[in-house]
Amino acid sequence: MDQEQTGLCLGAFIFHYGNGDDFTAAWLLTHYEGKTRPAYWAIREAYTGKPPVNTIPQIESFQLPDTTMESGAWAPVTLDVSDSEQEELAVRFYYNQRSGSRKRRNQIVPLKSRGTLADGFAIQLPREDGAIKVYVHVEDTYHNLGIASTSIVVQGEEASQRKYLVPRARLPFYVYQDNGDLPYAPSGYMGNYGAIEVDLDNTEEVHAGETAIKISYNARDNWYGVAFVDPANDWGDILGGYDLSGAKTFSFWAKTKEGQVEAKVGFGLIDKDKPFPDSGKQSIDITLTDQWKKYTIKIKKTDLSCIRSGLVFFSSSNGFPQEIYLDEVVFE
Repeated sequence: MDQEQTGLCLGAFIFHYGNGDDFTAAWLLTHYEGKTRPAYWAIREAYTGKPPVNTIPQIESFQLPDTTMESGAWAPVTLDVSDSEQEELAVRFYYNQRSGSRKRRNQIVPLKSRGTLADGFAIQLPREDGAIKVYVHVEDTYHNLGIASTSIVVQGEEASQRKYLVPRARLPFYVYQDNGDLPYAPSGYMGNYGAIEVDLDNTEEVHAGETAIKISYNARDNWYGVAFVDPANDWGDILGGYDLSGAKTFSFWAKTKEGQVEAKVGFGLIDKDKPFPDSGKQSIDITLTDQWKKYTIKIKKTDLSCIRSGLVFFSSSNGFPQEIYLDEVVFE
């Protein structure tokens, strides 16, 4: 570098300037669920020379009992927090367990808690077995977020026998609600698959929101099927799916463009001859018309511990192509 250019810089990239809500986001990104992390203020000061407008709450200490505890038990929390602006602080607790499917390993799950900063907190340990990482989130009124973590070993007999370790879903759990970050991918084409087209951004016919699913079958004979699965393009050889335990109904809205179409719609596709099947299956036979209609399946008694095929649609053509619309597909 030329001597006269010393101290000058053409610029730099900040690769971790982003927002997230998973295991890595807590430590690597500038924002967590839209809340400001220390890295944001540090980057801002480095580029502008301006100090933070409002400081992040400081978590001086965060500890749990140094012993193994039963799942479901209430564990006392040692927590010492300070804030330069003396703002009102919101405190929440979460956990993460680094086992099972990739999505589960990265998932941050809320914990039930009771208490206050003045009187102390207790958290209810999750229905898990083994070591878990527990997080405390402390947010001020400026939406700055301080995060600290510790660990504890949880013992749960029922959890130790759980066969498929997949993410726990927060209900209601939408398989489709506009084309956002969908939990399942429409990659399971069956039957006369060459005649199938799936549009997740359809705006021609929408029940709610801005988009709906459009399934086009461009043939005049044969049968076809579409499955929304996780992981995408997998038929049961890779661990995936979600734990939807607690859901009581599976519902969706559907219609066809014209005429009437006989269809079978539900969830669950992968059989137990595969290493990682759906834990349960349910479907109903329906007659679609050109009017939107809501369909509901009661699933309270279904094993929902690992649903890897969140939506399955089957139909057949009797002499004409078909256009099917689906919207607001949800477990709740």
